[in-house]
Amino acid sequence: MKQHGGVGLLLSMLGCIYSGTGNAFPTGAPPGYTGAVGEADCSHCHSGELDGIPPEFELQGLDQEVTAGARRVLTLLLSHPDMQVAGVQISVRLDGSSIKHIDHLHSTGLKPVLNDGIVYLNHTAPIPAKAGQVTVTIEWNVPQVPGGAVINVAVVAGNDDESPLGDSVAIIEQHIRILPD
Repeated sequence: MKQHGGVGLLLSMLGCIYSGTGNAFPTGAPPGYTGAVGEADCSHCHSGELDGIPPEFELQGLDQEVTAGARRVLTLLLSHPDMQVAGVQISVRLDGSSIKHIDHLHSTGLKPVLNDGIVYLNHTAPIPAKAGQVTVTIEWNVPQVPGGAVINVAVVAGNDDESPLGDSVAIIEQHIRILPD
């Protein structure tokens, strides 16, 4: 699923572009900025669009159904022709139950946080882009709890001017069914 701006729906992924104002968190936002139901997204601080062009991004390696206890390697691809840095926040929520351990999500350069039964991965510093591209690899150890799960991803394509202005924000949401092993 590729995100190109506006509102799009392909398979069960939803992509949206938002803008807003506020103050940025240079070491990463606290949990709760993925754009999930009841949460703000990165546009709470970042505003405008980098050169008027929304970022494109894709979450690869995630099927609509996964087996409880499985290990999945996901790849987040983010691109924008003028992006100098990126920011990322990812959350995993289970329907009807809380995640008890932080070890369900791993990624080099992203910090895991367990907050109110939700696991978040968050950048701890701006992620440098190479030729307008950022790739983030995420390891998801699927919880041993069959049922539904929702993964929310919020990204920022930034101009690296150390301000929250002129940055583009995009979010996606993926609903997943976790099958018994």
